[in-house]
Amino acid sequence: MALIFTLASFMQPVQSSVVSFRLSMGLPSLNGPDGVGTGTIAIGQEYLDFRLAPPQIVVVPRSEEIEPTYLHDGSLDSNTPPIPRVYWRGVHEFEAWCWGDEDPAFATTGNVNYSHDSALELRREFCLALAQLGGVAEIGKLHGRWTQPDNVNRLGRLYVLTFQVWTPINDLVVAPTIFQPFATSTSSGVTMFTPIDAVSPDATSTITEATIIAPP
Repeated sequence: MALIFTLASFMQPVQSSVVSFRLSMGLPSLNGPDGVGTGTIAIGQEYLDFRLAPPQIVVVPRSEEIEPTYLHDGSLDSNTPPIPRVYWRGVHEFEAWCWGDEDPAFATTGNVNYSHDSALELRREFCLALAQLGGVAEIGKLHGRWTQPDNVNRLGRLYVLTFQVWTPINDLVVAPTIFQPFATSTSSGVTMFTPIDAVSPDATSTITEATIIAPP
């Protein structure tokens, strides 16, 4: 059965981007519930108890608000005014549990803050990956907090990022949502070439000024 929206299709490009970021920086791959160094970002609260070892990210769906949004159908020229049409959109709220690891060279450096910094680095990578889904405008409010389940047998640090994602709710005839990230130096994806044309006031001539290439 084909579904319009799936969490797996939403999370896969995020996971791929985080894997690419960490590889380019020489950081250890994420540990998932499926093993060490798999790079997997698990989805579901039950995976919070799969505390294999840091670094690790677990995404937990929490809630959703459904609200109206307005799109315009029809021509946007001067002769035909746009016709507003109301759609529903879902505002999904998630938590990303970012488990930062301890300093692998602690015996030499004595850096007790490394685990905080490692968790914040996971947060940074995750936010960057989210922004590539459909642009920052598709991502709602973000909020972070620190949590420490155990003060005695502590391993690393936990940073919980709460974030929102907007998704359309339309007729069933609408094609399934497909998230495609921008291409990077290490991964494939969308590239965009947009020429900028300068049109004279009387529309008798057009000059191509420049071309925007994204990503640069």
